[in-house]
Amino acid sequence: MQSSVFTTKRFLAGEVFPFPDAPIERGVVTVIEGEVTAISELAASDPSIPLHDLGDVALFPAPLNLHTHLLFSGRAIPVGEAGSSFPSWLAEVGKVQAAHTTPPEKRFREGHKQAQNSDAALVADFCPDPEWALDLSTAQPPLFAFHELIAPTLARTEGVLESVKTFLGQYVACDEEDALPWRRYGLAPHALYSTTTELLEGSVELAKEYDLPLAIHLAESPEERECLAAGTGPLAEFLRSFVPDWSPQPSGEADTYLPALELLAQAPRVLLIHANYLNANELDFLAQHREKFGIVHCPYSHRWFGYDRFPLEAVLERGIPVALGTDSPASGGVLEMTENIRLLRRERPGIPLVELLRMATTTAAQLLGLDVANPFGSHYDGAFGRLQIGQRCSLVTTPRLP
Repeated sequence: MQSSVFTTKRFLAGEVFPFPDAPIERGVVTVIEGEVTAISELAASDPSIPLHDLGDVALFPAPLNLHTHLLFSGRAIPVGEAGSSFPSWLAEVGKVQAAHTTPPEKRFREGHKQAQNSDAALVADFCPDPEWALDLSTAQPPLFAFHELIAPTLARTEGVLESVKTFLGQYVACDEEDALPWRRYGLAPHALYSTTTELLEGSVELAKEYDLPLAIHLAESPEERECLAAGTGPLAEFLRSFVPDWSPQPSGEADTYLPALELLAQAPRVLLIHANYLNANELDFLAQHREKFGIVHCPYSHRWFGYDRFPLEAVLERGIPVALGTDSPASGGVLEMTENIRLLRRERPGIPLVELLRMATTTAAQLLGLDVANPFGSHYDGAFGRLQIGQRCSLVTTPRLP
């Protein structure tokens, strides 16, 4: 259940999670004309207000989806077969893209329509053209556009960085009324295998200059690690066939991702998408810089590829922030955040529900810098990842049992 709660009612649930405060057993959220006016136990709530018993469910603020590809989210079925290797899946995606007759901007809009039917309070998207997101600046759910940057060769790097600078120059001087796009924008160098070192360095410098978050696909597959460490393997072969002038720079290091992490740590904050195959030393580095990094885990997409078990417990033990995303239906993703939470509960019964819900709400908002009241000024009357008196927010439920 998701409710925008533009009503007057008491909502009774088996457990209410009024983040950032502690959960309340048999809790009640009182809403008057769309505004949360009280959060309490049932006995302390106002009996004169109609009561809606939701049953034995967890009631919490609507989650934030921190990783999507809306360009692919209008699809009804995944690309390729479940359990496919990542390089073979990329090859199939290339074929699908080449065969498309629908303009990409229209597909992006179709993907956003799918997101509108989901339970997310906000969607963070790897967007090839941020102008598409500007056209949806007043749509719900709000979009956070990570400008996807791909430049696997030096010949392409300069043009990509110039396009980013042009976009930033257009909006950096905007006044408060025009600031909405600016507050929903970050940079997304796509992945280490699809960007040059120069593009990564340029992205970090721009992020520092304009105080922007970065996001990057990192350590998604075992083939990626082999490609970056040795310049060999199926992913390297695919890249050579797809980009003839692609030239790898093998690290030759056991800690393959450390040099990139050290560079990324200079940015204000960084979302590492997937991070399925980081080793202990690389995770330790993230823990030492946990104020800069967060990992975005996509449960359904991870399961569809058949990757090794995501080291969630090891990540949490190190204090590294974790948020959740859905990826896209092209890789088996399910856009309903509550479904991803429920899958994680089945897979990780030892992790308390409150921790999983926190990942999808308060942690996600913090990683995007949206953990404040009215983060978009007059354009958005509410808060993300929190459930507090005086706020307008969407409420979501999920069964307390997996």
